[in-house]
Amino acid sequence: WDERTHMPPGGAEIRAEQLATLTRVRHERLSSDALGLLLDELRPEAEELPYDSDEASMVRVTTRQWDKARRVPSELRAEIARATSLAEGAWIEAKGGSDFGAFLPHLERNVELKRRYVECFPDADHPYDPLLDDFEPRTTTADVRPVLDELREGLRPLVAAIAERPDAVDSSCLHGSFPIDDQRQLVRGLVADLPLDQGSWRLDTTVHPFATAITTTDIRLTTRYDETYVGAALWSALHEAGHGIYENGIDAALRRTPLCRPVSLGFHESQSRTWENWVGRGRPYIAHIHPHVRDEFPNQFANVDAEDLYR
Repeated sequence: WDERTHMPPGGAEIRAEQLATLTRVRHERLSSDALGLLLDELRPEAEELPYDSDEASMVRVTTRQWDKARRVPSELRAEIARATSLAEGAWIEAKGGSDFGAFLPHLERNVELKRRYVECFPDADHPYDPLLDDFEPRTTTADVRPVLDELREGLRPLVAAIAERPDAVDSSCLHGSFPIDDQRQLVRGLVADLPLDQGSWRLDTTVHPFATAITTTDIRLTTRYDETYVGAALWSALHEAGHGIYENGIDAALRRTPLCRPVSLGFHESQSRTWENWVGRGRPYIAHIHPHVRDEFPNQFANVDAEDLYR
């Protein structure tokens, strides 16, 4: 979080080394013989408990993490962390100058390391399976492909139909001059209105929006601001707040355990998309925020009613 919000650029190189060290230490503990022996002791008792009980789930989930970690060398894990961190800083600089060539060596290095990671799982049916499993446990490329194929078949004609009507909707009110301080005040007020526990979150500025949870009551949300387009900050903040609401809702009894983490990226992303799109772009919510948007930016929205904003 600090790396992507407040760290000065000069800290990038040593921060990459720090993250590599911490990643290596964590990986060595996770893959240790001692943890394996402890899990062996606990497994018989856990198997007699209800499958979804916290105790049985703790042993099952940790065993799975331990087994995956045993296959990957600590040095590789550390190098992935180092290369990812260095690439983050390089990407920000390259993005600012639209210089893909400056980022390309970092991209190639990260792809190379991911291929080495995949090689740690020779029993996988598809090279992408080990990577997918890290985000969507027990899901394979074969499982996902038909879902994406069906989505593609539905989306292509929809996109084509929209492209044929570029002037069907007047979105000019979202473009213009929107001072950053005014946007920040508007967005912070809208996030404060969401079902996030008071005192459990903060909102900061970054290059590409993200959310992370230090714990269930320490949610770090970020967004980005564009002086010429108010929609960039507004809906990205709702999206990241959706991630925060997921983390904020995890049972406090699970804090500092392997179960205090997302069940899968799919579940996590479903919450962010729910708040960004199903709520955030729905008529009731647009009607709710319309007065706030109009009050903050009267020049752009004085003659725009809630239905216009919804469209």
